Amino acid sequence: MDLVIAEKPSVARDLARVLGIRAKGEHAFEGERYVITWCVGHLVELDEPASYDPAWKRWRLDRLPMLPEMFRLRGAAHARGQLGAVGKLLRDRRFVAVINACDAGREGELIFRYVYQYARSRLSIRRLWVSSLTDDAIRRGFAKLAPGAEYEPLADAARSRSEADWLVGMNATRALTARGREAGHDALYSIGRVQTPTLAMLVERERAIAGFVPRAYWEVALVADGFTARWRSGPAERLASAELANAVVERGAASAAPVVERVNAKTSREPPPQLFDLTALQRTANRRFGWSAQRTLELAQALYERHKVITYPRTDSRHLSSDVAAELVGPLKALAAIPEYTPFTAALAGAAPRLGRRFVDDGKVRDHHAIIPTATPPRGLDRDESRLFDLIARRFLGAFFPDAEIAITEVWLRVKDNGPGIPEDLRHRLFHPFVTGRTAPGSQVSGERGSARGRPEC
Repeated sequence: MDLVIAEKPSVARDLARVLGIRAKGEHAFEGERYVITWCVGHLVELDEPASYDPAWKRWRLDRLPMLPEMFRLRGAAHARGQLGAVGKLLRDRRFVAVINACDAGREGELIFRYVYQYARSRLSIRRLWVSSLTDDAIRRGFAKLAPGAEYEPLADAARSRSEADWLVGMNATRALTARGREAGHDALYSIGRVQTPTLAMLVERERAIAGFVPRAYWEVALVADGFTARWRSGPAERLASAELANAVVERGAASAAPVVERVNAKTSREPPPQLFDLTALQRTANRRFGWSAQRTLELAQALYERHKVITYPRTDSRHLSSDVAAELVGPLKALAAIPEYTPFTAALAGAAPRLGRRFVDDGKVRDHHAIIPTATPPRGLDRDESRLFDLIARRFLGAFFPDAEIAITEVWLRVKDNGPGIPEDLRHRLFHPFVTGRTAPGSQVSGERGSARGRPEC
């Protein structure tokens, strides 16, 4: 019999359903072959400084730095009952092995390793590594469990991150707070390895915004018959005063018709954008919908865990591995059943879904591949979940289409240099005045981003 440890109760219920185990029990679900239990976030954490040395309890500069020879663990206060149950199971002689089914990533690895270490378990470890929580993905994952030894480097990286946070946070926070108290301040100055540099960037940006002095400017444009032309003189397109802008307008109205200086026509190509990683998804959602990074992550986690319609969202890769790229028929069929995406999937009918190296590169996939839809059709999504899924689905579909072709025609018109209506003191500021403009998109190729040849906007 094997013990399975999931990261959350909801994931434990998914595993139980796929493995045919009744999801009933306060701390675990028991079946004939498996017993499934779960963590509730980080059940175990690094201990406080006073546990190493009583002298480290007081916040004094002469006690710094605090550098433990070996880091100690303690149980987290938020779920002691569940920790006790998990620890007891990890020491149970019924089990031959324990399957780490925590999230397939660095933090999931750390959650399991800390619980395993805290319980002093000696069970052999096997790893369940899946990028989606669909039934098929879970079955495939259990069919190819990997030895825990293969993930020792990931576990070492996770521990290093955790211990670095402790060393920087504990020492720097105490140092700055103690120094502040010497100066008569009672505030707690929290310092963090990631927190403090991030706050510094926010402060720098806020200071730049606060110090910005707006300056008014004017532009002169001609709009007629789908043609928009903007005035420029040399590199300058903006005018510093309304008086000068009005003088340009009056001069143009009184002058003879502009002379066509030159016409440039070209077609540019724009490849489909790369697939989403978490950061790119958060930026796009912020630009489109004004969501915070945390809001986007919460929605992505819901699409992944509850609805099971996207792959693992906490990824830093924008590529797919070759084995994943070979199994994209399922997601495409699921999208084909949605009327909104049918025109795009229909355009791919009859052709094998193949992607080039812009999207498939094993060397650029570490823990997880890019975020893509799964073969599970979306049902019961709320408004924001639907909008985020739509972003991911369109970006995925766009990867199968050719480059967008954009027709650009640029016309340069020369306006008479010294027409009436321009004061003498302003004429020297109108050297080589031109009007430039671009025509409307051509009828054969679209000028809109990502719409060429029926490609979805992505």
